[in-house]
Amino acid sequence: MGTHTHDRDWVRYDQPRRGIETLHAFFRGHAFDRHAHETLAVACTDSGVQRFRYRGRQQESTGGGMVVLHPGEAHVGHCRA
Repeated sequence: MGTHTHDRDWVRYDQPRRGIETLHAFFRGHAFDRHAHETLAVACTDSGVQRFRYRGRQQESTGGGMVVLHPGEAHVGHCRA
């Protein structure tokens, strides 16, 4: 995987199968407000560290890590400085 050199945060969603959502994103600072997905959401962390609050606990995903979020479960997150 290459190094991102983007100046702005961005997210690209895909739904490869019914009921499953994948996303590819780049977050430099604040990433997303509290929300939930209608489908099972799967995200891989290419590089850096993503921090997020899920199921009442602070979580982290580092480069090469994977995050699986269940439908309807709210979460909020950002990159770690």
